[in-house]
Amino acid sequence: MKQSHAVRAEQLLKNGLRDPSGKFLPPLINAFGKYELGTTVYLNMLGILLFGKKIWVSRGITVILSLMGGIFTSLILKKIFKLQNYFVGLLFLSTIPLHFLHSRTAFTSVSATSFYAGFLYFYLLFREKNPKFLYPSIVLASLAVYTYPGIWLTIITSAFIFFWLTFLISFLTLNISFWDFFWD
Repeated sequence: MKQSHAVRAEQLLKNGLRDPSGKFLPPLINAFGKYELGTTVYLNMLGILLFGKKIWVSRGITVILSLMGGIFTSLILKKIFKLQNYFVGLLFLSTIPLHFLHSRTAFTSVSATSFYAGFLYFYLLFREKNPKFLYPSIVLASLAVYTYPGIWLTIITSAFIFFWLTFLISFLTLNISFWDFFWD
């Protein structure tokens, strides 16, 4: 269990949002001799401020984030692929054993997966509806990268593929300027 996130969040709150070396809102958190990325630590701060330091708070934040990933998956199926049974995405995600286990033990991989699902949802909205959806897509991709190091390669590869697909579609198919496609 990753209760060290709750411990680090509590220490940051006690020290006025500074780590032991005095850095304000540190991007990397020293967790028992190992540096970790801090998104889940900062999310645990909210839970500690609202409910106190309890194990169910740390796990509950991860459960809420995993639900967010399921909701993004269902929204992709509903709004992008126009499926009537869009709720199947949430049901499928909740039955994957690894996702089910990790969403209840406060591991960061579930949080990163949820942020990645949000990144995909807003990117697909950007492609389908409005270029303004690119910005939340970038924010969620950044949160995914900053949550779990194992997803970095996935985000970088996805961003590279999506950039080149957008480039090819805008220049070759639509015959418009690349920059006009983004900022119309």
